[in-house]
Amino acid sequence: MDVSFDFLGMDFDLIYRERQQELVAAFKATDATWEKAMMAASLFSNGKTCIKGKGAGGEAASFPREPQRDGSFNICYWVKVDGVDTEWVVRFPKPFAPEAVVRTKLRSEVATLQYLSRHTRVPVPSLIGYGEGTDNLPPFLIIEHREGWRLNLLWGSRVQNAWAEDTIMKSLAEIQHELLLHPFNRIGMLDISSGSTVEQELIGPLSLDALEHCRDGVVPNIAAPFDTASEYYDFKLELATHRLRMQRNSIDSISDGRRKFLNSHIIREYLQAKGGTQADRGPFYLAHPDLHGANVIVDLATFRIVSILDWEGACIVPLDDASALPRCLYNILPYDLLPRSEQWTIYNDRAKRYSKLFAEVSRAYQTDFTVADTITTNLFFTWAVNDVRNLDSLTWEHLAPSLYLDLRTEYDRIYYRHDHSDRSNDADAIKCVVTQFVESLALVGGLGPALDKEVDKKLIHLQEYTKELNIIKAGS
Repeated sequence: MDVSFDFLGMDFDLIYRERQQELVAAFKATDATWEKAMMAASLFSNGKTCIKGKGAGGEAASFPREPQRDGSFNICYWVKVDGVDTEWVVRFPKPFAPEAVVRTKLRSEVATLQYLSRHTRVPVPSLIGYGEGTDNLPPFLIIEHREGWRLNLLWGSRVQNAWAEDTIMKSLAEIQHELLLHPFNRIGMLDISSGSTVEQELIGPLSLDALEHCRDGVVPNIAAPFDTASEYYDFKLELATHRLRMQRNSIDSISDGRRKFLNSHIIREYLQAKGGTQADRGPFYLAHPDLHGANVIVDLATFRIVSILDWEGACIVPLDDASALPRCLYNILPYDLLPRSEQWTIYNDRAKRYSKLFAEVSRAYQTDFTVADTITTNLFFTWAVNDVRNLDSLTWEHLAPSLYLDLRTEYDRIYYRHDHSDRSNDADAIKCVVTQFVESLALVGGLGPALDKEVDKKLIHLQEYTKELNIIKAGS
């Protein structure tokens, strides 16, 4: 079964992103260069010579070893320091966000790496140094490179037996359990300590989805830390609504706009239906915001995890979120995990095995933490709220049909049809069902006037955006 929900999700502001690419290109030419990488490394090399390193990779032909790489949010250089066995990675954040946001994100990642290395057994890269930006250097972070294979490549090639899979998952379970052994009393992100207090300093959440919004011209609101899970979820939903209101092309039609502005309503209804969260007032736990397989480094000799990368945006979150099944159990984008699909079957099988392995770890530590042994609607709630880039897709693929029997029935009618030879018909049928349901939900709930007021504003913005985009295309 391969029913398409491609009509869901947020569009990109192509005009703004093109301008940002020009800014990034200029940044790479003047500020994030090999010369600046060597200059940053020399600040921590104790006078030892720094040269270009070999770089990461080498696991496969599609992932060759190279000394410089561009990521979604960072530009990385591998530097070899004379007399030091392990190469260093000098990382410059791309200037997608305002300087204050870039510095806040950097400080939090530094504080997170420091906390994890000092207080936990979670394998993270050693922090060499960092800089918040000067006249000569942009903000940067330097970490120690760890050799190994990225888990997303292993799932696709080298993991050929159950023992290797279970060894990787047992190592992952130990890491997730270790994070649950270190509770916090508020929700937020770690900040570099001023040294004036023994208590860990926190700032409000500044997640990766908020940084993604910056790429479309929407600057995130930075809040104070939260005392309850309810406050945190309200903040995350407002983050999605803020993007809807601020991004010029956030909707492409009346029906698209109505659906997107209904998302927060449905999420709140789902929360109410499931009786809230496990522990609204805590304790709360540190979690990795983007734990896909490319951020998990595995030792090929032992199949143990030797490093978890990219902690930018790491946040202290409610227990529901911290104890959710890891996304990296399979190479899957959250919105592609659909019922009756091959991805669903594989992920669900690993979830059962992972749950048993996690239970073994929990028993060994005499704790009562658990993770689900199957794919649940709550998993999609967690993925949707903690990364609102997935909010629209996961709301209508999983959360809405769990609340509304009529919608579930219509989905099943399409899912379980015997003949799926024409996938376009399936996709059109799903889109028609969702559009009709949105209209009826708006009417029944009395939300229509408020939704249409928001949508009317966005259609004016869309006209302005489309006119400018057409002018740009005509001139290119």
